[in-house]
Amino acid sequence: MAAITEAQLSITPTVSNQIVTVRITGQMLFNISDVGSFNLQCAVFGDDLVFDDFLFQYQPRGIGAGGSTFVPFEFLSTEQRSILNEDVIGKDEIYANLTLRKNNEIGPIVSTRKTNVVQISA
Repeated sequence: MAAITEAQLSITPTVSNQIVTVRITGQMLFNISDVGSFNLQCAVFGDDLVFDDFLFQYQPRGIGAGGSTFVPFEFLSTEQRSILNEDVIGKDEIYANLTLRKNNEIGPIVSTRKTNVVQISA
């Protein structure tokens, strides 16, 4: 069955520290029985003790599968640092959540994966 096998988040500030590059990379594994179309969704959250804050999401990616293969992916954006400021005090903890669905954006979930948590200073 198709699966997200790796997922990594990196956040790189610019020189001014007001803009950051947010990059999510990884790969999916498709088996010989995984044929047809899939949809990969990626949303970025602030990690909190009680309720994780939704920060933003990327446009979903359509993927065609056919045969046993690893397929790399990357979501990349440049954001205002203030978008990632989800805690009033202290450091912000950010992660991305990936969801692989069969067929389209509302199809059945095939695999989910949470990235590492990246801590950034307020």
